[in-house]
Amino acid sequence: MNQSTSRGARRPRQQGFTLMEIMVVIAIIGLLMTLVAPKVMQNLREANVTATKATMKGIIQPALENYKRHHGGKVPDSLQELTQPNSENMGESYLSSEHLIDAWKENYVYTKLNARKFELMSYGADGIEGGENDDADIYLNKEDGGL
Repeated sequence: MNQSTSRGARRPRQQGFTLMEIMVVIAIIGLLMTLVAPKVMQNLREANVTATKATMKGIIQPALENYKRHHGGKVPDSLQELTQPNSENMGESYLSSEHLIDAWKENYVYTKLNARKFELMSYGADGIEGGENDDADIYLNKEDGGL
């Protein structure tokens, strides 16, 4: 008779994790998420502000400068004028309509102050005028009313 069968059959050791081990790992992941998530959200908010400023300064402002150069220093009545094909610009538009929307998917606010000055702004994260921090309005050349 075989010695191993006389003592009784041994059950093989089960492979895997215990419920307690899984719960500890889930608790650690939850704790890490509570520490990391606020910073990630803050970085996303800052990225929206940066993207909006970059679009205003790097895309819309040059389009407005080109328009002014071709129209005797005068600014357009609206930003939509920049999206229309223009004979002064070799039949091309100055700006694509996709650039008329800020990082929060809202239209930029363009106000023609006089024939040569304008104000361009985004209302920020909250989409309403005024606000502080992430909700603060973003202006292009607010001090002098335009370019």
